[in-house]
Amino acid sequence: MRILSLFFLGTLLSFVPVQAAERGAIIKSCHAALGLSDSGCACIADKVEKEFSEPQLEFFLAVITGDKQRRIAAMGKLTSNEMTIVATRMQQLPVECAAS
Repeated sequence: MRILSLFFLGTLLSFVPVQAAERGAIIKSCHAALGLSDSGCACIADKVEKEFSEPQLEFFLAVITGDKQRRIAAMGKLTSNEMTIVATRMQQLPVECAAS
């Protein structure tokens, strides 16, 4: 079962298109872990697509799918500054999208 961490990734550095399967994983995990509405979970998926760099998206997907090897590999591609941004956005996105 997919688990959505209360941590979400993000930065306004680049645009990475989210594949349909990835978007589905994001929304499913959002519902399961956060209990947000359909629009709230869509809000998170939209923000992920618009805000995350490719390494951040990889890390995000690894976290929500529980893929430890993928997570470790993705972490190796992030700078310490990106990791700080990641931690911050992972806490902010559920709050920002809860009212959606």
